[in-house]
Amino acid sequence: MTSPGLRIFSAVVSGGLAALAFPPWGFACLLPFALAGLVWSVRGCEVRHSFYLGFGYGMVFFGISLLWLKHLFGPAAVSLWAICALYTGLFGPVLTWLKLRLPVMPEWLLAAVAWTGIEYLRSEIMPPQFPMLGLGYALVDAGWVASLASVVGSYGLSFVVVAMAGWLISARPTLRTAIAAIWFAVLMVPTRTVRPENALQIRLVQADSEDEESLFGGSRQAAERRLDLIVWPEYSFVSDPMRQPKLRAKLTALPRETGSHFLFGAKAHENPANAADFRNSALLLDPSGTEVGRHVKVHTVPFIQDGIAGTSVRAIQTQIGRIGVAICFDTDFPDVPRRLVEDGAEVIIAPSNNPREWGPVQAVQQRQMLQIRAIECGRWLAVADVAGGTVVVDPTGTVTNRAPSAEPCVVDAEVSLVQGRTLFVRGGWRFGETTFVGLIVLLVAAASQPRTRRRDQPTAC
Repeated sequence: MTSPGLRIFSAVVSGGLAALAFPPWGFACLLPFALAGLVWSVRGCEVRHSFYLGFGYGMVFFGISLLWLKHLFGPAAVSLWAICALYTGLFGPVLTWLKLRLPVMPEWLLAAVAWTGIEYLRSEIMPPQFPMLGLGYALVDAGWVASLASVVGSYGLSFVVVAMAGWLISARPTLRTAIAAIWFAVLMVPTRTVRPENALQIRLVQADSEDEESLFGGSRQAAERRLDLIVWPEYSFVSDPMRQPKLRAKLTALPRETGSHFLFGAKAHENPANAADFRNSALLLDPSGTEVGRHVKVHTVPFIQDGIAGTSVRAIQTQIGRIGVAICFDTDFPDVPRRLVEDGAEVIIAPSNNPREWGPVQAVQQRQMLQIRAIECGRWLAVADVAGGTVVVDPTGTVTNRAPSAEPCVVDAEVSLVQGRTLFVRGGWRFGETTFVGLIVLLVAAASQPRTRRRDQPTAC
C-alpha cells in the first residue's frame, strides 16, 4: 500500500511540474509526466481522499502559474486559485469512482475524458468561466502536436496530454520508455512556415488608454508608407468618443489622412447619464471616415466593470476584405473567432487591454491562447494592446511580429486574407462539449454499476 505522504508528495510535485510547462518557463514536454504523477497519486485511493490530492495539485499549479492575479486582487487572489483548484480536485474523485464502477474501461481513456470534460466545465459552463491554463495552450509551440488544434482545438490537445499520462502509468516499464521517447520525438516535428500572400499592410499602435499623443502620433508617423488598416487598443477611450464632436472629428479625419481603414476601441454608452450602462466596443471606419461596422465584446471579464456583453458575432465587409473583429477576452474562448470564420472572416483583428500592472507573465499566457485560436481557425490574428501584448500570429500559431516592450510603439506587419475552413471550424470545435457529454454518460453508466473492489484498490490512502 502506498503511503499517504508519498501520494501527497507526488500530487504537489506534479502540480509544480505542470506549472513549469507554462510561461514564464514553457517546458511543455513535462505535461504528460506531471499529469501521470497526479493520476498515480489518486490510484487506489478512496474517493474522498482523492479530492484532497487533486485540490493540492491544483493549488500548487494555479498558485504558481496565476501568481500575477495578486496584482489585480491582492490577497483575494488565493480564493481564485482555490476556485480553479476545485476543478482539479474534482478530477481525483471522478477518476477514482469511474475506475471502481467501470473497471473494464482503460484507465487512460477514463482519465482523458474526465480531465477534458472538467476542463470544459471550468472554462465554458461554470462561472466565472475562466479558461486560462487549459493544458492544450502549453503545447502551442510544440510543432506538429500543436497543429492538431486545427482539427480538435485546445480541448483535443488536453485530451492527448492526459491520455499520454494514462499510458505512462498503465504501460509496462519497457513500454513507458518507448512512449516517452515517441512523445519527445513528436514534439520535434516542425510545422510548415507561412508567408503572407497578397498581404494587407497593417499598423498596430500600442499605447495606454486616452494617450492621444501616442495614438494619433503613432498612426501618422511614416505616412508615406501605404497602410490598409490601423488598429488601436481596447478602450482607446474610456468614454464614448462618438458623442464628443471634437474627438469624433479627429477620429474620422485620421483614416482620410492616411487613406486606410481604422479600428479603435471605446465605450459606447446606451445612456450617457448612467456611467455603468455601456458596451465595450470596437469601431471600424473606412478610408472616408465612415463607420462600416462594430463589434461588442461578447466575453466580458468577470469581477471587472467591462460593460454589457454583446451577443452578435459577424464579420465586417470592407474594401480590403471581410474583417473579423474580437476584443481581448473574446479570444480566450474558441467560439468568437470560430463564429467569425464561419461568417466569412478572412483575418481576425483584436484590440486588447492588458495593463502593465498585470505583469509580463499574464501577457505571454494570453498570447498562447491567441496562438491556439489562430491554429484552430487557420487565420492570421493581429492584436493591438496597451502595454506589451501587441502581436501578430500566423495560421500555424507562429508569432511573426510583436512589440519590443510595454512602452508606446507601433508594430507594422503584413497579414494575408485567408479563405476556407479548418476541420476545427467545420465541426471539430464540438470536441470539448462532446467530451463533457461523454463524461456525463460515463458517470450515469457508472452509477448503474455495482462497486468493485480489487486488491490493488484499498479503501483508504
